[in-house]
Amino acid sequence: MAAGVHGGVSMNLWVFNRDCEPLGIIPDAESVIFKRSLCGLGDLQIVMSAQRENAGLLQPGRIVRIDGRPEMAGILTGRSISTERGRSELKVTGAQLKRILKKRVIVPPTVDEDPTAYGYDRIATSPGEAVLRHYVTRHAISPSDENRIIPRLILEDAHYPMLGTDTPWQARWSVLTDELEDICEWCGIGYNVDLDAVNKRFIFRTLSGRDLTGRDGGITRVTFSAGFRNVTNIQYEEDYAACSNSIYALGAGEDENQVVRLLYADDEGSKLEDIQTGWDRSETTISVGSLSLPDEIDFEAYHYLKTNVRKVQALTATINRHGPFAYRRDWDLGDIVTVKLTLPALGETVTMHAPITAITEVYERDGQNPRLDVTFGSAWPTLSRTIDRRIRRI
Repeated sequence: MAAGVHGGVSMNLWVFNRDCEPLGIIPDAESVIFKRSLCGLGDLQIVMSAQRENAGLLQPGRIVRIDGRPEMAGILTGRSISTERGRSELKVTGAQLKRILKKRVIVPPTVDEDPTAYGYDRIATSPGEAVLRHYVTRHAISPSDENRIIPRLILEDAHYPMLGTDTPWQARWSVLTDELEDICEWCGIGYNVDLDAVNKRFIFRTLSGRDLTGRDGGITRVTFSAGFRNVTNIQYEEDYAACSNSIYALGAGEDENQVVRLLYADDEGSKLEDIQTGWDRSETTISVGSLSLPDEIDFEAYHYLKTNVRKVQALTATINRHGPFAYRRDWDLGDIVTVKLTLPALGETVTMHAPITAITEVYERDGQNPRLDVTFGSAWPTLSRTIDRRIRRI
């Protein structure tokens, strides 16, 4: 974290119950690691002496918040205690507060609720923010079954204009947070659930970062590079193993009567008009179920390419807080920044214009000036996530 954010004051860990009522403060946890994720569910870990004052407050199901920052709230999911040489250590794990949405699945409307849904919860082409709000409202805030309501959860006022790429969407029986992650990745946005302790509410917010690369003519630019001495402990990876640029999308019908669309994409999964040939051609297939309209088939195909079989390029680094750009003032989660990595041994320089997709704050001992570990660029989908994404579209 940039100098001046905490001003040398130790970090306080607040503990709340699920009704947003404060239970106490822990000012001296030995180690707190809190990861914010733009699209997914960030995690947290707290390690401290079990004899520490208020350590007993850290129980699964309770909510913790770092200082007075509403976006730095998490829900505890587990704890363990170990004893060695007469000293008991408490380790508590959890995730960002938005994990409460993982408690819900997307239940398609019944025929009586929507006779035109055909077994899916659908939304017509809308900005990504509207799509997120649709699914959160229908499955956590105002569901048809009142037993599914998540108490105290509200939507932040929508942005005007709404954020994110326009897209149609349909889903059924998937975990709500998995679908929200897919929507965010496709539409170029993120989301969070903030803790409003004063009004005792959980606020669903849609996030969209600023483009700080200067590509759009803006004068505000943020660069991370060895030249600025603001990054250390760099790990860079790129992987083309799963990358495909030619996809056969299999729609309605059987055998020789099946609808088949052949589409092309670049390394990022974006549409290409040029036919891919020879050595450069890499093929894959996807079943899109009973879809028969070209626009619907193409959407599902490009969505699969962009989220599963594109080039993966990511960089993680520890940020030097004494560098020229201050965390939370000049840059934050979701912002698109320039990253320059010089590789002398390979005789090349890698330049990325990439979104900040995760920020991990690591507090040790006195809680002052936490270490920042930042992820720039795309993440690797896990095998289970890849399988889930494919199954949901069959």
